[in-house]
Amino acid sequence: MAGMPLRWCRAADSRLELGTLGEANSPQNWQHRGPQRPTVVPLGGSGAGATPKWRVPGDCSRRKCRTRAWGERSGFACVASLLVEDRTFARFGARMQPLLKPRRKSRPRTARRILMVLLAGLLSAFAALVALEISLRAVATWLPMNIANTLLGRYNDWAPGGIFFYDETPGLSFMRPNHETTTFCSGYFWRHQTDEWGFRNRPGVAKEILLLGDSMIYGHGVDLEHTAAEILRTEYGHPVYNMSRTADCLYQHYMLLRMFAERWKPKQAVLFVLVNDPQDVYVYRPGPALLTRPELTHYDYKGPFERMQARGKDPPRQFYQWSMLSFTRRLYVGWQQGWGVPTAELFPQAEDQSRRITPYWVFAVEQPGIFGPVTGYFRAVVTHLARFLGDRGVELRMVWLDTRDAAPGLDRVHDMVGAMVAQICEENGLVCDSTLSEFSNCQDCYLAGDGHYTPKGNRRLAR
Repeated sequence: MAGMPLRWCRAADSRLELGTLGEANSPQNWQHRGPQRPTVVPLGGSGAGATPKWRVPGDCSRRKCRTRAWGERSGFACVASLLVEDRTFARFGARMQPLLKPRRKSRPRTARRILMVLLAGLLSAFAALVALEISLRAVATWLPMNIANTLLGRYNDWAPGGIFFYDETPGLSFMRPNHETTTFCSGYFWRHQTDEWGFRNRPGVAKEILLLGDSMIYGHGVDLEHTAAEILRTEYGHPVYNMSRTADCLYQHYMLLRMFAERWKPKQAVLFVLVNDPQDVYVYRPGPALLTRPELTHYDYKGPFERMQARGKDPPRQFYQWSMLSFTRRLYVGWQQGWGVPTAELFPQAEDQSRRITPYWVFAVEQPGIFGPVTGYFRAVVTHLARFLGDRGVELRMVWLDTRDAAPGLDRVHDMVGAMVAQICEENGLVCDSTLSEFSNCQDCYLAGDGHYTPKGNRRLAR
């Protein structure tokens, strides 16, 4: 076929007469752009001088090949097909076959590429969040203490397992009734459990003597059997009932007694006052409320009690609460809230005096413009409470928790608050006790780096 005269696609009635192919038009220079290589079938013609005739269907019909130029789709496909059919060019045709396949025009894929980039970004972000979540859970206790408290603590009302729920009407938090969980703060784990009323007691405990304090009496950092109230019950046989909660002060004590005293009819109520109570009163009763004291005459105490029972039995499960199962989400919330007040600032115990941080509660005591109104609030509320309980046959007592060994260098602040408590007790004829002598030179009575009572400290307090 190499010496065969070839002429270009001038055919009639579906037959080809092949013209001559020049060297420039050799198969090495062909570039096929056609949609499909047609099938060429030989027809008639034999002998040395005979012109081979071919039946070419489709692209090489007379109508399509009449005006074709060399290199266009139909003519090129026909000639290439002839070469492939010839035995001499069988191997060459097999090599050329991939080049004879049609090339589709590329279409713009901008939308698809953007979608793939977004999907890859979302998958990368998800993988990063999963890695962060696993890392936070693995090293939570090694992080700075205020961050660890946010991730592992249960002193909140915004996450599953939180021990509180908040009532907006009186602005008071309640602990969830019949709730049990493990909580964490300042490097210590302990088991938290409440009774049917939402206080930290065993079920069925007598309510003859009510104890009202803050986290020191609640038993922060220790299990139930090591709290002062449990020791008074089991070892001394006193029918005490612990109504203390973390961050409570005289404002919450007054409201709880107004809510439960008439219902339970106790014989005695004991108020525990700590050195940070003036600051807590100033925070909970800001502005005019510190002077007008609406809780003494204008509050409805039946409504909060009923809402506490309803919400405590069936706490709402909202999406926001379930999202707090994630440590990453808690980390973000803690960052938004400024991580709260670091426990080290509550009871600084650093050996280096120059590195001590002034506790936040010193501000309300050392400022005369604040401590004066706070003292007036204490005096008015205790006087009203003593009258309210006395009319119902309940004796009111006060205990001053002197913790100067847990906060060295702040003796003057302790003396000022202790003198205020003693003066109020004297004005109202109340029995007032102090723990100064019991806890003198007892460094191991306080949790290291925290300042709350150890099991030994709770035993001394009960004694």
